[in-house]
Amino acid sequence: MGKGGKFFINDLKGILSRIFHEKYNFKDITELVRISRVVIESHLRNTGNLSVGLCRTHGITVPDLAYDSIAEAFEKDSSNNFSTLKHFFSSLRLSIDELPGDEVYFAYKAMLLKIAYAQIAHMYAQFDPAGFKIQRNIKETVLRTNMFVMRKTVLGKVLVVAGNCEAENLPYIDPAKLLQEFREKSLNKKTSAELLGVLYNCLMQQDEFRKEIKLSDAVYLFKSLFEITDERSSGETDSFEEMLANNFYENFEIEQITNNVLEKIKTRIFIDYYSRGKLTKQHSEAIYFSIADVVRDWVSFGKNHVSYYDYLTKYIQIEPVDYRDIIKDKFEYLIKQTRKEFALYLMSRE
Repeated sequence: MGKGGKFFINDLKGILSRIFHEKYNFKDITELVRISRVVIESHLRNTGNLSVGLCRTHGITVPDLAYDSIAEAFEKDSSNNFSTLKHFFSSLRLSIDELPGDEVYFAYKAMLLKIAYAQIAHMYAQFDPAGFKIQRNIKETVLRTNMFVMRKTVLGKVLVVAGNCEAENLPYIDPAKLLQEFREKSLNKKTSAELLGVLYNCLMQQDEFRKEIKLSDAVYLFKSLFEITDERSSGETDSFEEMLANNFYENFEIEQITNNVLEKIKTRIFIDYYSRGKLTKQHSEAIYFSIADVVRDWVSFGKNHVSYYDYLTKYIQIEPVDYRDIIKDKFEYLIKQTRKEFALYLMSRE
């Protein structure tokens, strides 16, 4: 490891140690955000993760996804402690001060990637709900059958024909070459097990390529079979209000969902805007409290009952021109993200 990498590791351990001993400052947190972003972003770019394609398709940058992914690492509990980091410290085999810097780094990176992959799954469900459900069904079917084993490789998650290793040195198959054969042999096949059986036979009956396929490519084949597109309903607002009106949650569950959504948004405001100097502390707090009021009105009335500007001026005095120039775009973007988070919680009753 080079000299720069060594400093990187020592800086990380020092910051985490100060957080552990509650002797950190704002500079420590902003530097930890930067380090965390670099770790996740470099991993996503170097592994060719599905998230990179999703970002490109939906106009999200990989750094934005990295910031979204690390937000959970900086969530605070009711006692104003970093709850995720507190759990991280307790999971280490020794006190953080006793561990070598490289071990702290790899443990912290593992925690970040666990959070990142959960965020990617969340984003996948949001942007491609059909693909997400197909992927989940494939994973569950692989566990119940003996045709494939799932492995993590540099290509991502891969379905490998069980017990077949002699073709490992062959090139990876182009899924587009499989598509026509897969479609022809999948006629009258409906279940995930039946379709995986077709895929198994397609791979076994060829000798030019490895007998494996990336999970994302298997999803592509299944989606192509069902002619599923990535178009989304234009009635997002109506469906959201309908979900609120017709949900089957108890009041305490709605309260829990509300709290979870608001905690995510609070962390997002801190990570995306306050820590990066895009909003002052006063602006950030006013936006958070205003969004909390908007969410409570969604729950109580199904919609907000006044303008966003009116919500905000309950907590901060700001002229309309300053609101438009400084706050409006960020505030409305965060409202949109809050709506998406809320809708996802309402949909995910699994």
